[in-house]
Amino acid sequence: KSKSISFDMVDKAMRGVLAKIESHLREASMSATQFGYLSIGDPALVRDLRSGRVLRPRTIDRVERFIERGRS
Repeated sequence: KSKSISFDMVDKAMRGVLAKIESHLREASMSATQFGYLSIGDPALVRDLRSGRVLRPRTIDRVERFIERGRS
């Protein structure tokens, strides 16, 4: 049985990830380009997310781990 993921679920997940990133950018006084480069090696990450890019689960994990390391 295949798992079906709706567009709404993906959209909600990406908005949640982007909200975490935007909050981190404010808290850390970090540019979007710097965040993308330091978190996953992609300086266009935040710009692309703002434009609707969808991340793979593994990439979301990497981004969230980066944010958590910055808060500790």
